[in-house]
Amino acid sequence: MILGPLSNRWLPHSEADLPGNHELKERIRLEQVALLYRKEMIGFVVSVIVGGVMVFALRAQVPIVNLLLWYGLLLLVTALRYSLTQRYQDSMPDRRQSRDWEVMFLLGTAGAGLVWGLSIIFLFPADSVAYQFFIALVLSGMVGGAVAVFSARKTVFLAFAFTIMIPVVLRFLYENDAVHTVLAVMVIIYLIGMIATARNTEQVIRIALALRFDNQELAEQVSRRKRTESALRISEERFKDFAESAADFFWELDAELRFIDISERFHEITELPRKQVIGQTLEQLIRQYCNELDVVDEYIKRLNEKCMIEHLELIWKITESTSRTLLFSGKPIFDNHGGFQGYRGVGRDVTKERHIAQLMNHQAKHDALTGLVNRREFMHRLENALAHSKQDGASYILCYLDLDQFKIVNDTVGHAAGDALLKELSGILCS
Repeated sequence: MILGPLSNRWLPHSEADLPGNHELKERIRLEQVALLYRKEMIGFVVSVIVGGVMVFALRAQVPIVNLLLWYGLLLLVTALRYSLTQRYQDSMPDRRQSRDWEVMFLLGTAGAGLVWGLSIIFLFPADSVAYQFFIALVLSGMVGGAVAVFSARKTVFLAFAFTIMIPVVLRFLYENDAVHTVLAVMVIIYLIGMIATARNTEQVIRIALALRFDNQELAEQVSRRKRTESALRISEERFKDFAESAADFFWELDAELRFIDISERFHEITELPRKQVIGQTLEQLIRQYCNELDVVDEYIKRLNEKCMIEHLELIWKITESTSRTLLFSGKPIFDNHGGFQGYRGVGRDVTKERHIAQLMNHQAKHDALTGLVNRREFMHRLENALAHSKQDGASYILCYLDLDQFKIVNDTVGHAAGDALLKELSGILCS
């Protein structure tokens, strides 16, 4: 919406001139009707008070019966309009019903204006120009006040203003003298001025409402965007949590197989600064920090062939005496035209798992007391030696040792001493 100074050049002249779609125009019209009903209470109070003041002021100039009949009619119309307003506020009509409520409001306002216009006919003090001018002044004031109350819909203001001021003009012209003719012309000029004021006021109200709805829509868009960003952030955090549960770090290579990204967790595991990794190729890092080059060569070949990398297990040297076991997996990335873009993948620190696996494997094959291979492992190695001997003619030697009098040690000094003797002997055999 483009807004300029609030002048006739920039203000819309009708609802059709309002920028925006039909939905916006309907929302504005609905709010204009609601604004009329909200301001109506002020009109009721002013109407009753001003009518009472006018009756009191004219009590010596106009028959009391006329005054009471006119004021009673004014109170009746005001009561009907008040009842209409209460029904509107209780019903909270929707868009389809609002046009009916607008028509009823228009009829009620026109009826009130007609009652005020009749005052110049039935309460007209023929012998006092001063009181005639007083009535005209009161009615003009009612029209002026109606600008603030009824200008939300120009048609409503026109219905009220015309039903008041046309009887005034006709009555003054009916007198057919110079003074009353001048008064009639002044009333017409005043009415034209009030109509122009009401027209501009309605235009300002429509623009203000359009701006308010635009701001509300903008606020809703900002709120929706914030909710979307919040949901996206939560989703990313959830994905990150799930991903980090399956992997310790992430890595990405460009088309030249150089690192362009690697998560900070890699530094925590390897003590290798992230900036030292970025820009290097995976092959450079592996050959610098890993010793199992025979295993690595096969995976480097797969990288160059742009194949999937699965479970590349590397013994990563941290210091001269410490190392970590890392497991790399990754997939090649291609663009929509099949062009190779690089690799994305994950890595895990499996040092603890490998250590546990080695420990369990050792325990499965060795005696817990002496540390020597157990019977099962011994038989397995013996079978392998015999198989190799038959296959390639190799020679093997089998030594059999027997501990004489070992039972006496257990029986005389206890099994603890026997276990100590076996440990000592196994240490000698392994040395």
